Amino acid sequence: MKFELPCRAEEALLLLETGHLAEAQPHLDRCREILAAGEDWRGLAGRTALVEAVNLAANGKRFEAEEHFQQAVDIFRQYTLPWDQAEAYEIWSRICARFHRGRARHAFIREKLTAARAVYESIGAGQPWLHRLEAMERRLTKNNDVGATLLPDNLTQREVEVLRLIAAGNSNREIAAGLVVSVRTVERHITNIYGKIGARGKADATSYALKHSLI
Repeated sequence: MKFELPCRAEEALLLLETGHLAEAQPHLDRCREILAAGEDWRGLAGRTALVEAVNLAANGKRFEAEEHFQQAVDIFRQYTLPWDQAEAYEIWSRICARFHRGRARHAFIREKLTAARAVYESIGAGQPWLHRLEAMERRLTKNNDVGATLLPDNLTQREVEVLRLIAAGNSNREIAAGLVVSVRTVERHITNIYGKIGARGKADATSYALKHSLI
């Protein structure tokens, strides 16, 4: 079960972030079941708290989501899991930005990403990680909630990023390096993208990106 819990949490997180709430529920339920057995799991409970937070935010429950995000951060800090802690701050900024408007939105995003940056700097993370935070802040503060709803075929901002890189001729490995994520995560994003836009391969995806002015 020590391997099942993080895998389930990762799957649920990806599904939630791509709008597949119903599909994520069984994975989240299984995470809860494993934790209910009473094991400590040395910080893995933080992954479930993170999934709970994203799930609550997706259902419009802002304050409950904030509590679970903070719980996840606290668990990761307690067990000295800096990469998970920084990721939690990043997801928090991305998921909950829609609950804020104007200057409050900008301040919220900056606060969470500054916290993530502090974690990365404390462990000597390379410049690509810090540059990614800067790009994320620019993107999140530039795109308002109305703009996000206008993305075609219910694509998420992250999926559009991947789609643009596909259209630019990048391989899955190059996309993963550019976004500082795993190749497996890129492959999952591509599967979701193809399902949403009805593409059979990268040529179709590139044509779609051009047609919808996403490049």
